Amino acid sequence: MARNVLLKRLRFIHKTLTWLIPISSKEWKIIKKYNSYGVPLNHRATSRIAKGDILVFYVTKTSSKVLGGNIVGVFEVTSNWEPCNENVLPKEECERYPVRISVKPIVIGKASLWDNRDKLTFIKRKENPSYYLKGTPANGNRPIPQKDLETIVNLLTNPQL
Repeated sequence: MARNVLLKRLRFIHKTLTWLIPISSKEWKIIKKYNSYGVPLNHRATSRIAKGDILVFYVTKTSSKVLGGNIVGVFEVTSNWEPCNENVLPKEECERYPVRISVKPIVIGKASLWDNRDKLTFIKRKENPSYYLKGTPANGNRPIPQKDLETIVNLLTNPQL
């Protein structure tokens, strides 16, 4: 219960919260193609992530040799959670993740989370960033700071930094 009160307070102060979302490379393809992100029924993300929030997508190391270990995009949530529409998404995707939100890209790119961990304040244990990549949303189900969002957008926009 205390977490919900804290989230309401944070949302009141900041209006928009930013969440780190670990995904597979297959999920990344669906997100980019359909501008849709989904979770299983009764998933905790549905009580945390709301319309207007920002999602930072990170492709897990185990799911891709090319994109694994990288932040790949920042998206704005443009809808409330709703049942998956099989007329829009593949049936198998609706079966796997039956609760979905629409998302709109802000910036898409590729930035190594591991190489940039020193620039991100939410990663306290710099020697073990994987600690902050567990669960959905990641970072212990806590939003990431606005400063880190700005750093990530900058890294995706200017990969040479």
